[in-house]
Amino acid sequence: MSSVDNIYKRIFIFSQTQMDELMKLEKARGSVAPVFGTVIVNGTKKTYTDILTSRNNIRYPDTRILIEGDIRSIKYTESTIGK
Repeated sequence: MSSVDNIYKRIFIFSQTQMDELMKLEKARGSVAPVFGTVIVNGTKKTYTDILTSRNNIRYPDTRILIEGDIRSIKYTESTIGK
């Protein structure tokens, strides 16, 4: 894979630990209804907690990879967390 292809590679992950931490932070910020993003995986919407550029960036032991590939071909909605 060339370096040009790598700039579009993304990994959508889900971690319950990360989700709990993000919800706690959002409540502290006063956000009453934070919305996590969704990604289409095999025709099904799945909630994701983060979008990574490398598997080396995984921080939580309970992380599941939902889908990995070219960001231009993956259908997803963005999260309102942290915005």
